[in-house]
Amino acid sequence: MSIFATELPLAKTISKQDFVAATIAWIRGISRSRVLEDISAQELYDDEVWLESEQGETLSIKSLLLKDSEVFGARLELPDPFGRRWRTEFVVTQGTRSSGLRVRGQCVAADPNAIVETPKKPHIIRQVIEDNWIGIDGEITVSSDPIFVSENEVNTAAKSISGGTSILLPTLYVSRGNNDELPLDVDYIAKKLSGICHVFVEPSRGFSFELMEATTRKNPYGGAVGIFSSDGMQVIRALRRSNDLDGEALAEFCERSAVKYVSGLAARNCWEWQDLQE
Repeated sequence: MSIFATELPLAKTISKQDFVAATIAWIRGISRSRVLEDISAQELYDDEVWLESEQGETLSIKSLLLKDSEVFGARLELPDPFGRRWRTEFVVTQGTRSSGLRVRGQCVAADPNAIVETPKKPHIIRQVIEDNWIGIDGEITVSSDPIFVSENEVNTAAKSISGGTSILLPTLYVSRGNNDELPLDVDYIAKKLSGICHVFVEPSRGFSFELMEATTRKNPYGGAVGIFSSDGMQVIRALRRSNDLDGEALAEFCERSAVKYVSGLAARNCWEWQDLQE
């Protein structure tokens, strides 16, 4: 079994109707999904809906109202022709102190000989970011755009590396090489890592030397990239290979590394689907 997972802060209160509408919109965007059209079995209650298609695809939607919080969750399980089942869980937890979104995907072998893969980031993450559900992670607004640090923001860049700017998500810091060139397409990697990692881009090669003093040489420099946890632990540091002319291989490595790291983190403020089910 292989897992994708991430946790994001919510910017506003989500109603049950909003949650159901977002879930339906997300599922309708999945080309292979037929659970909303070809229903062969269903169970309908005030706090739970369960649907199954003729092809064995299932959708569960649950809600729970507690004294100081409310939780909405959806789980889609989609079989494929290769003996695997792709599960995606989407849970909103809204409390008096904090609110958040937990997204978790699993690739499970239904056939003993099936080869599992790590699920890609579900489209629901991009959808809720575009719909302005997602809020501020510590000091950083979760976005699909890179954060371009200005020349007078050494302290901001230092905090992004050393810890203190975010609570949930790590930071990908991109330094500039000779002639101030970037080692990869920062707009592309920011979109790929939206909801997974904040992307910071330094303004110039000379900026690296100022940042060295502020971080005791912890910063990537000379075209290197680094991923740092919210508490300042270095997860990876890498340089673009000489044969990677457009930085595509470096971007793929950064994406794999960020997904692996974030997926291994336990939920902090959100319920998991299993919690809601229990």
